Amino acid sequence: MIIPLNNPEPSPPRMYVFHALSGRCAPYLKFAAGVNKRISVYGVESEAWHSNAEPLSSVSAIALTCAHAVRSSASGPITLLGWSFGGLIAVEVARILEGMQQRPEHVFILDSIRLAADVGCDVDTPYGTSTYDPSLDHVGRAYRRALARYRPLDYGGPLTFFCATDNRPTPLNQGGFNRRFPQGKFTTVAADHYSMLEGEPLSEITRTVLSVHSGLLS
Repeated sequence: MIIPLNNPEPSPPRMYVFHALSGRCAPYLKFAAGVNKRISVYGVESEAWHSNAEPLSSVSAIALTCAHAVRSSASGPITLLGWSFGGLIAVEVARILEGMQQRPEHVFILDSIRLAADVGCDVDTPYGTSTYDPSLDHVGRAYRRALARYRPLDYGGPLTFFCATDNRPTPLNQGGFNRRFPQGKFTTVAADHYSMLEGEPLSEITRTVLSVHSGLLS
């Protein structure tokens, strides 16, 4: 399900952001407000969360459903953004759209750590200490299982990865990211997995995103 997260503007490119483990796009509301009137942001939420249907069991299946929704909605150039679990979906959607001859102009990934790791991470370990809530509903639990099974594939399009550096149990292996996405830009944010969506860390991310978007329009 695609929902507008701010006031849509007619000028391209549109941005599509992808749901977190919860199945919802609420984590992006402050970002969307910060780019209002400059970037039209659309959230791609889980149909299972809205309908109580059985959640899809793999990241690739989730991404395929999201890719078809984006393709049906999009007109003109687009960018993609995803935080945490949503970042995995964003990269997989980009790969699918590339195969459909509709590669996104840019993909922004916010602390989706499996994309930067050479080996699987402990998905039951909180990424930060701000607001971690281990009690997920059936949608979140299904997506956590999908995350545990996910192994990322390469993607060759333009990509920026924002890595939160605070309160991380073990440092990210940037080498894993560089090998998988040699064309990508890896940048650090002085925040944890959750606080990067607040205050100055979010402002820093927003400035980078707006700068890239400005370049796409020039």
